[in-house]
Amino acid sequence: MKKILIIMLLCFCPSTFSESDLTETIASTIPTLYCPPIETLVKDTLTNTWYVGQKGREGSSEYKSDAQSFVSQIDHFVGVQWAGIEIGQIACVYAGVEADTFPVILYYNKLVMQPKGGLWGKDLGGHMNCKSSSRNDCPYQPRVRAPAKDIYEDALNIK
Repeated sequence: MKKILIIMLLCFCPSTFSESDLTETIASTIPTLYCPPIETLVKDTLTNTWYVGQKGREGSSEYKSDAQSFVSQIDHFVGVQWAGIEIGQIACVYAGVEADTFPVILYYNKLVMQPKGGLWGKDLGGHMNCKSSSRNDCPYQPRVRAPAKDIYEDALNIK
């Protein structure tokens, strides 16, 4: 009987908070991220891949390259590419000191929301580019799930 009363209260009582209020609250607490600084990039000489962090700790890095690279040293930041539909993946692009090598691309291992602001270009059908020599021109935000709520507990707290 108690559960039926709670469900009836939730269905027929107007809520003081709207979904947009919750969305705005969550959005204001999401951190803004940028690609890692060049000084933090480390090359694994056994696999010829790049990651962020301390030498020998590539397994815990949130940013990693998945392709082998002949670049011996990173020279400058080139930009970022985002791929997805509303939620997607970030690829940070860096150029090496050698002129005849492919760029180093580090992938962020968490999903991010479609970027807004900075120097992000328009959506090109599932991907966007941010071309800049400054990583601060290309902000992005990780996808954060709303905390799970117990609707029965919320209903009991209605006064």
